[in-house]
Amino acid sequence: MKLSKEQTLCGVSYTFSSGMVYGTSISIRITDEKMSATYFPWENIDNYDGDEREPVTIDNAPIEKEKWEQVEKALLCILPEIEIKKKKIFSPYSNMFALDADSVYFSVILRDKNGDENEIACYVPRGENFTVLLDIMKETVHPTGRTIKRFD
Repeated sequence: MKLSKEQTLCGVSYTFSSGMVYGTSISIRITDEKMSATYFPWENIDNYDGDEREPVTIDNAPIEKEKWEQVEKALLCILPEIEIKKKKIFSPYSNMFALDADSVYFSVILRDKNGDENEIACYVPRGENFTVLLDIMKETVHPTGRTIKRFD
C-alpha cells in the first residue's frame, strides 16, 4: 500500500471475533486523536480459554501524542506489506456464513488534504511485523508494562 501526496496516515483498526471461544474477541480502533476498544482483559492469563468475564470498553478516549507516534511508526513500517481488499464480486453464497468461525477485519485510516477520513479495508499482513503492530495497539489501549519488540 502506498500513500499519495494528498494522503496522511491517521489511524488503524483491527477486529478479531471468535465464534468458538468466549472471551477471545477484540476490537481496537486507534487514530491520531482518539482510541476505542472492546476486549477481554488478557494480563495474568495463561492458555486463556474463556470464562464469564465481561469485556472492557473504551469509547473515544483521547490518545497521548507519544502513544500515537508508536502506533504510527509500526504501521508505517509494515505499510508496504499491506494489500487493499478488492471489492467482492456477488456470489449466490455471499449471504452464507458460519457462526462458529473466526472473523478478522483490518483497516488503515487515511486523511486527505481536505481533512476527510477514509477507512480502507485491507488483508491482514502475515509475519512478525504485524504481530508487533498488534502488540503495540493492545498495549496502547490496555497498558500492562509488557516488553514489546520495537521497530528500529
